[in-house]
Amino acid sequence: MSALSYQHFPWNLRKVVNMVNKTPVRKVTRGPRRSSEQIRTLLVEAGLRIVAEDGLANGAEHLTFKRVFDYLEQHEQIRLTHASVIRRVFESQEDYQTAVLKVIATRGAEDLTSEARTIVHEIILQSDLSTEELRRKCLTEVVRVSGNTASEVLRTSPMWRAWIGVWALSASGNQSTAAKEIKDALSATYDEIDRSALEFYTQAMAIFGIRFKNGISTHSFTVAASSIIEGCSLRDLVDASKVAPVELPTGPKGELQTWSLQSMALMALVDSLTETDAEAFPN
Repeated sequence: MSALSYQHFPWNLRKVVNMVNKTPVRKVTRGPRRSSEQIRTLLVEAGLRIVAEDGLANGAEHLTFKRVFDYLEQHEQIRLTHASVIRRVFESQEDYQTAVLKVIATRGAEDLTSEARTIVHEIILQSDLSTEELRRKCLTEVVRVSGNTASEVLRTSPMWRAWIGVWALSASGNQSTAAKEIKDALSATYDEIDRSALEFYTQAMAIFGIRFKNGISTHSFTVAASSIIEGCSLRDLVDASKVAPVELPTGPKGELQTWSLQSMALMALVDSLTETDAEAFPN
């Protein structure tokens, strides 16, 4: 039996054939080939954004490959598969989750020193530091504004919440290899923040003509100040109403000024651990 020609097709079938022939062929283009390191960066950054949006819950269990793949496809139009990731980029899903937590441990803690430097610079430029009384007045204002700024920065930082979550996981006593890696990352972050803060406090004390009392080191003051800020901010995350700012008559002519809990605690720390350095401004 010979094949039927196009003319032998019923008219309605010919119509369908014509439509098929006229339909443009959709070209599927492959994305650029990415190295293992590029894929790793994509996955970790996507994980950080997911954590910033949704939090850590009880850990990173919700940060699955499928969820991250879906996120990248939806937001970046990048399609990845398990085959392109497992054993090529990460040994396992748990390995990936640990990598994200380690990055949070490194990045999540807000280094407030740069903010403090800017505040000190602006306040000093507008202040008269010619006498001990005026320097003390300026120091009080610097502590007040710096503490208020730290409170606001941490309250509004999504990564700070994630960092606290990582900190809590590390403090839970888990003895796994992953937990040790995360704890080491947290320790390294603390060291870096302390080094930056120590340099800042040393410079500030020279400007204001004060020194630590006998037995107090810059390092111990730095750790105490950081602990105050972190502890108050942790309470703030739980119930902000319990750590609401207060108004104190510390402004010009006794005007009321806003003091956060961090500011008040830091001022108390400065008052109790420092004294005037007569050699700084002998005249």
